[in-house]
Amino acid sequence: MLRVGDEVMRRRDYLSCIGAAGIGGAGAVGSDRAGGPPLQSIERVGSSEEVTVTLNSAMLFEVAVPDGVDPVDVDWALGDLSGGPLLDLSYATGNATRSARFEESGSYTIRASHDGTTVEWAVTAAEDGRDPPRIDSLSTRPGPDETIGVADSVEIVADALDDAGDLERLVWVEGRNYTVVAVHEIEGESDTTTLSLDEAPHWIQYGYPTVAYPICADGRLGEGATSDGPSVRQPFALELVETNAPVTAGDRFTATVSVANVGDMMMVGPNTQGVRLVVGDEVVDSQSVTLDWNESTTIELGYATYPVERDVTFPIRVACADDAVTREIHVTANDGADD
Repeated sequence: MLRVGDEVMRRRDYLSCIGAAGIGGAGAVGSDRAGGPPLQSIERVGSSEEVTVTLNSAMLFEVAVPDGVDPVDVDWALGDLSGGPLLDLSYATGNATRSARFEESGSYTIRASHDGTTVEWAVTAAEDGRDPPRIDSLSTRPGPDETIGVADSVEIVADALDDAGDLERLVWVEGRNYTVVAVHEIEGESDTTTLSLDEAPHWIQYGYPTVAYPICADGRLGEGATSDGPSVRQPFALELVETNAPVTAGDRFTATVSVANVGDMMMVGPNTQGVRLVVGDEVVDSQSVTLDWNESTTIELGYATYPVERDVTFPIRVACADDAVTREIHVTANDGADD
């Protein structure tokens, strides 16, 4: 069985491999252990040699690979076991990984082999085994009842629990293609971690949830929990095509505005925005515009200018939720001459 000293070393080796591979990168191949010589053969990472789990539990098995070795070249022997989640984890960590679900009681041997080296795990599935870790709560801020823009930030907060106090990492997965986007270190019996995104990610823009999987140091793998994000409105771009300025005070100023939906074709958020003509702090005219993906239209906004005693030049602004353009216009005094 695993000793305390072995567990500390295993955690250190795992985090070193994570740092070398670069979490979130696609197609990472191989990883050196920080502070140690390059690997000459595959080596166990992140799970113990022996573990007893409850029925229907999933386990993650992982080996680090030498430089230049593609993780997919590692051969796995899982017998008749059903495969588990996180098939994409290898591309995030650079390690070779497999997961399996243990639906019937008994003893199992899992093997990973490459170039003459074999790593084995002994797993027992029994009613008195360790329960898998679990996500106690998962929430996205802003929430599913709110609407944001593509450039707005998003946070997803996960609370993970493990009755055995052996939490090690939480894997974040996007719910569209189920690819890994980040891996966070967690520990102990309960822990909280946050995925902070500077702008709305593509999967939330497309209406898919964020998924979180907790993993323990002994390899026990919890079920994925999902959280829906906010609606992401389809972005509009504005162009001020022309105006009728200069105008005489009291006459109507008009602006011709091109409005285009410049969002992605997969976006499912609101596609209606209000386009406003703003003078100073006052909205003097507005129109509601609805556009499908890649559509555009031209609208006219305007207002009756105010009487002035002398010629004036001032800025006007045309704005929507995602864009704004400014133009200075000239209004001549009613008598057509300066005082």
